[in-house]
Amino acid sequence: MFVCIRFALFALALLLGAPAARAEPARPIELKDGMCFAVARAALPADEVERLAYRCGGRPDGYEGDWLWLQVDAADLARLPAEWRLLVDQTRFASMRLVTVHADGSVHDRRFVSGGAGDHWAVGGFLMFDARGDRARIVRAYLGIERLVSFDTMRKVRAVPEAAFDRGQILWVALASAFAGVVAASLVYTGFLYTGLRHGFLRRHALWCSAVLAYGLCWSNLVFYAVPWLAGAWGVRLNLWTAGLAALAATLFMAEFIEADALDRRLRRALVATGWATLAGSVAASLDFLGAVYAHAADRAANAAMALGTLAFLVCLIAALARGSRAARFYALAWSPTLAVFVVRGLRNFYLVPHADWMDMAMFGAAAFQVLLLSAAVSDRFRALQRDRDRATAESAEYSRLANVDALTGIENRRGFVARAEAMVARGGDRGVGLLLLDIDHFKAINDRYGHDAGDRVLAGIGRLLAADEDARTGVGRLGGEEFGVIAEGSCSELRARAERLRRRIAGLAFDFGAGSVRVTASIGVACPDRLPPFAELYRDADAALYRAKSAGRNRVAAAENAPRREAA
Repeated sequence: MFVCIRFALFALALLLGAPAARAEPARPIELKDGMCFAVARAALPADEVERLAYRCGGRPDGYEGDWLWLQVDAADLARLPAEWRLLVDQTRFASMRLVTVHADGSVHDRRFVSGGAGDHWAVGGFLMFDARGDRARIVRAYLGIERLVSFDTMRKVRAVPEAAFDRGQILWVALASAFAGVVAASLVYTGFLYTGLRHGFLRRHALWCSAVLAYGLCWSNLVFYAVPWLAGAWGVRLNLWTAGLAALAATLFMAEFIEADALDRRLRRALVATGWATLAGSVAASLDFLGAVYAHAADRAANAAMALGTLAFLVCLIAALARGSRAARFYALAWSPTLAVFVVRGLRNFYLVPHADWMDMAMFGAAAFQVLLLSAAVSDRFRALQRDRDRATAESAEYSRLANVDALTGIENRRGFVARAEAMVARGGDRGVGLLLLDIDHFKAINDRYGHDAGDRVLAGIGRLLAADEDARTGVGRLGGEEFGVIAEGSCSELRARAERLRRRIAGLAFDFGAGSVRVTASIGVACPDRLPPFAELYRDADAALYRAKSAGRNRVAAAENAPRREAA
């Protein structure tokens, strides 16, 4: 809420002050390269700061552990309006002072300590002094830093007119807020996807988004709206930690996200190892209290680890692209702007190219683009995995179905039929459940005379006949050889009538085996006990009835001996 209020006030001030801003030289002035410097062993009074022996040209040295004083060029001060701000890159130090000498001879001494910056910070990664002329114009200015870790980390020291400062703050707040909104939305979206598919790459994407969001809020100084006491050395340390965590999370996400067959296992391990190395380097670089020499070496080592991680990332990306990885194509497109900006910033960190604000602003835009595109990639991968899961489920269901289906007749095999029959017996029915066992008469003679192909045609024909008689309350199956089963709900009279109907229909089938029309018959045993016994007992009763039907001359129906009792009941 406070961010929104401040942003609104900035916008109002900009609109109301627009005419005046156009009349002033509103361009910031870079001061660092033109500043003279001196080193003092102790904190001097403001009037003694002017009397230090300032040296111009070259680079400061010997300031570690002491006060480094930087003198602003008088010509730069003459070009500034009455109200301006001094902006310094967020850096590591013990305390900072701005001593200004005014045209009326008055001297102002503004100061703060690291960890007690209060309002001495600005969005965009800056520490700030409000250098107002008050009663008289500023004619000389001196910036003092106690126990500065490295002069090289102060890439920017600039004087910014008030109107230009307000416009810059509006731009930074808008850019950083938009970035934070995009990343937060991606986190919510990833959480939504995770409810449907609890996959490891979604957790790692959420970790990466969280680390990127934390880094962006810390590096831009937006986090100081909540914890202003972090401004200064702890703010820089927090930037290093979150940057290292973001690098590690990026490698973990990529190693999990790229398809298994698109990236060699050794490359994945090497990629993750560079992520851990980058995090370790960032933590080591944050231990600046171990001394200036250590801090300088650790900063270089951290930059080298990040460069090595970038190289490993590119190698893995190229290898995955060469194998046709769809995820790698998304990754390449998403990371291209970020890598381009990152390379430029890396060159800047090694002082191979000069600093420019667009490098930092572009990082937010590139990161937001990256988050959006990788969220789309996650969605694409989610849909692909969901399709794979649905296909696997369908295949599993089909394999399960095929495991219960007789390949020759198309009806259930013994396994499937017994499972269905046991379920129907356990469930019972209003009119009871009974079992019909069918056996083709003289089936061996058909095989012996006409061949096994002819026997298969008979079995398939009877299977189709039984399938046509199947409904929601009936199950049919081939139990083995020439034996078939029908499990059905109904009274004993209904079951016997069904059996007689099936017997007549089978007897009416005619098969042409090339030597005239051949007809077959079947014997059927019916079991419909007056209670619901286990299926095994029901099967024994039906089998005994079938045996009696065959013994009585075949092509007939016989009921189990206990059937009349249930019918009477």
